[in-house]
Amino acid sequence: VVIELEEANQNLTVQVDRLEAANENLTSQVEELEQQVLFLQEENDRLQALVDDLEAILQFIRDHAEEIQETVEAVAAFLAQEIETNRQLIMGRLELTYQQITTSWVCGYDLTFRGEPFTVDPNSPIGATDYPRAVVSQSGRDGYVEEEVLTELCLDNDDFELFLSNSTGLGTIPPVNVTSNELQVGVSVYTDLAMEWYFPSTNVTPGLNSTDWAIAEYNCNNLLPEQRFFWEPRPPSTFSPI
Repeated sequence: VVIELEEANQNLTVQVDRLEAANENLTSQVEELEQQVLFLQEENDRLQALVDDLEAILQFIRDHAEEIQETVEAVAAFLAQEIETNRQLIMGRLELTYQQITTSWVCGYDLTFRGEPFTVDPNSPIGATDYPRAVVSQSGRDGYVEEEVLTELCLDNDDFELFLSNSTGLGTIPPVNVTSNELQVGVSVYTDLAMEWYFPSTNVTPGLNSTDWAIAEYNCNNLLPEQRFFWEPRPPSTFSPI
């Protein structure tokens, strides 16, 4: 009987140890669960605070939607006006630069060709020999007008020569027998037409606008073929006629 009691006691001890171990394990799990519950409560509080903030912002937008819209529209309008004003200022400087090119070449022409027969007598023909130097060269170094005016303003040599031939009544291309006086008048009229195309005096006048120049970065070399000035009307597929 004693032996059986001892064995029963040992078994009981083992069971007690197991229960104590299980209890410790459960206690540990309970503590972990309590920590997770605490974390979830804190996270829930944080999310609730965000919800409250968003609701406050939404309510503010609802209460002031019209004012906000008016402010956005006002800012957009202001910025649009500033952009357009800056474009006009840049275009104004560009126009002055181009205008200077259209007039300053005359003094350089007289100095460059001083003593030449066609400047000593400005009513005498320039002639086939001197025309490539004075006006437009078909090959090699640019002619004076070509280099100082036409290239600087992105104007077409052939179109200019066609205009010059027609305006003087010479009827030949190139118009090698043009005089210096006729050349100066021809360049003046032709560049005036080009300037009116580049910088139209009215909104209904054909030509470029501030957006065209902005896209071209205010450089006539960046203009599209159809945006270039031509006196002689050409097919619409290549450029716009004046």
